Amino acid sequence: MNARVRLEASYPHSVDRVWRALTDPALIERWIEMSTDFQPILGRPFRFWCEVPPDMTDWGGVVECKVLDIEAPRRMVWSWKDSWSWTRFPAPTRVEWTLAPERAGTLLVLEHTRFDGPGGERLASMLRGGWRGMLARTLPTLLAGAEASAEVSDRSDDRPMAHPGVVPGELREQGEAP
Repeated sequence: MNARVRLEASYPHSVDRVWRALTDPALIERWIEMSTDFQPILGRPFRFWCEVPPDMTDWGGVVECKVLDIEAPRRMVWSWKDSWSWTRFPAPTRVEWTLAPERAGTLLVLEHTRFDGPGGERLASMLRGGWRGMLARTLPTLLAGAEASAEVSDRSDDRPMAHPGVVPGELREQGEAP
């Protein structure tokens, strides 16, 4: 089975506001909670890094990435090479961000794919939890400028997970009615 993560999030903010949160390095650092040297430039390599907690001895604290495609303000694709010692992929995984206007704001679709190789299912599971938290808590908090949380679910494992207080964002399974 080819592991993947696919999340949809609805935010009551404009596409431009959400795009800025996804492409401004200072804002990315606030919701992804790692340092970055990201720039929204096609072909540009970039990294995320943080201090590794003492109990995470099998992670190097760095994610190597590259901007593979960018169509502002609608779509962006990154390569993603994690530094877990147990992952052995023939190529980096792929993160795709898609934004579309919807009646109450913006629909964000995140797809993280290509978990091909030993440790793929495990890494997809770990990143699924991380992306859920970011899209449900830290990104809506940044967008709203206040404390917020969102309902989280996805189509990659068909296991919805809800967080109380569905304000201001909403994450739902692909195809689920808003």
